[in-house]
Amino acid sequence: MSRSPFVVTLILCGSLLGWLYSSQEGGGSQTPAARPAGVRVPERLFGFPDPRGIVLELRQSPDRGCPGALFRSESPEFVLWDDGTAVFRNSTFDYKRGRVPRMKAERWMRTFRAQSESSVRGVHVVTCGGAAQESAAARWVRLSGRVDGQGRSIEIDGLAAGAHVDGCDRCRMLRPLAWMLDDLSRQRYQGDEGDVLSDLPVEVHVEFRSCGCRNHPDIVRASREWPLPGRKPSEICGRGSARLLLEDSGQIRTLGEAIGRSAAVLDGEEIYTVFMRPVLALSGRVPGPLARR
Repeated sequence: MSRSPFVVTLILCGSLLGWLYSSQEGGGSQTPAARPAGVRVPERLFGFPDPRGIVLELRQSPDRGCPGALFRSESPEFVLWDDGTAVFRNSTFDYKRGRVPRMKAERWMRTFRAQSESSVRGVHVVTCGGAAQESAAARWVRLSGRVDGQGRSIEIDGLAAGAHVDGCDRCRMLRPLAWMLDDLSRQRYQGDEGDVLSDLPVEVHVEFRSCGCRNHPDIVRASREWPLPGRKPSEICGRGSARLLLEDSGQIRTLGEAIGRSAAVLDGEEIYTVFMRPVLALSGRVPGPLARR
């Protein structure tokens, strides 16, 4: 009996198995093999400037006063992305961009997660009446972040104020959160450290003398002329206030450098307060998703 059919069958089977194996290895259009149970999938990294990558954001409570003060209270104090990029206010209420060490960012997220896991409907209020009474300047802040893919917020008032802390069980329990807020405060007021933020569009607030409180001689001496082409502040807002959007990175950098010392500019003999804040939203003109995998 001839062995030829048997040999041919073996060759065909071997070829078929080899083709199936190479298809799985190469990916192609085949469905990937199921992942073993218990293997944790790393969280997808969106990164800066994609707003879907924001993992932590700090905002102050609303402030009363002139339109400039309202604009500042609406602006975030500090924003952290999942790739370690941070955007924070500097001392003149402009914004800078920097990097946060991985271990520090992870410590912040652990502290936030530990405090926010007891939140109901995404918002958890933390307050201590005794601490708030000790500090007349105590203000509410809202700390928002992401826990297991869900947005959570903590509203905080009067933590770690004066000598009250050591005698208050609640404040002692919340010391990690108070230390975190103090750490964020030092991070976001770094003076001129960090890079000028020009990667994101910015909203600009222009106001004539900011209710009269910005016409101080020292501020005038430190201020530079309005550096952008086109309309001047007197044409943009007159003797009131106005907001405009800047998307050109060169103009954003130029204006950021102009207001870096005083948060004000000159237009002839008049002084105008200028504040900037990043627009934390994806533009419809961005082609395709910004997410990295």
